[in-house]
Parts: sequence; structure tokens; C-alpha cells
Amino acid sequence: MKFKDVKEHTWVKYLGDYFFVGYVDDYECYLENELDVITLTADDFKTYHIEPVEVPTFKPGDQVLVVSKMIENLYQQITTIIEVDEPKHEAFPYGLDMGHKYVRAWATPFQIRKLDY
Repeated sequence: MKFKDVKEHTWVKYLGDYFFVGYVDDYECYLENELDVITLTADDFKTYHIEPVEVPTFKPGDQVLVVSKMIENLYQQITTIIEVDEPKHEAFPYGLDMGHKYVRAWATPFQIRKLDY
């Protein structure tokens, strides 16, 4: 992937991790995931293998398995998506049921897996 092909509000894979592209300017882009917020330059795209990725999508009511240890209370548990907040513009758009009507955990599309029964 070349730097000129990077678009805001998309996802890329860099050094084995998935990152949300929050902002792009003429020479840098700003990426975030559940662990980091980083800046990559156009030169980094010449040095490292960075690729666009297909993003899984979810809707309220979907049953999901939490696969990220960063969501400690729900790790390796099945829960329900109870809210979706702008998945095309947010790194953490999926609100997960934590068993209390006023509390939810927010997840990236790569921290959860949809269950199909």
C-alpha cells in the first residue's frame, strides 16, 4: 500500500495489528487501536508492509464472542451488541452488553467475532 492510497476512517494492518486511520495529512497519518495511537509518515509506507483490510460489520442484537483481552470483563465471553455508534467514523463503534443497562464496553470490529447459529 502506498501512502497516497491511505484514506481517513478506514482500517489498515501494520506490523500484524489492525489500526483505524483517524486522520491523514500531506505527509503523516494517525492510527489507533485498543493499545496504541501512532503516527506513520509517508516514508514508513516505503519501509513497512502496510495493507488495507476488510472490516467486519455488526448491528444491534448481534451475538458476539469477545476475543480481546483489553475488554477484561468480557474476554472469551459471549455478549450482545446493544449500540452501534458511527462504525465508518469511529475506532470503537460497538457497544457491548455488560449486564447493566447504563454500562457498556466499547469495541473495535477486530476485538469481537460474530456468532452465527
